[in-house]
Amino acid sequence: MKTVFSHPECESSEMLIDDLKLTGEKFQNINLLVDPEYWRDVENLCKGGRMTPVIIFSDGTFQVGYNGVASKF
Repeated sequence: MKTVFSHPECESSEMLIDDLKLTGEKFQNINLLVDPEYWRDVENLCKGGRMTPVIIFSDGTFQVGYNGVASKF
């Protein structure tokens, strides 16, 4: 299962979540506005940056952004 770190003001986060729902993929969404304590995890993955969306795959690899686009906070 994938974990998605998202922010409601990030259009790429919204597109990613919509696409995952359309394809029926199972994922956990962590909304960083609701759960800001997870920013530390995002910052660790993004070398200190606050970017969304961030996708963590079941094998532990991750991707910053969706379709090559990410928002900086």
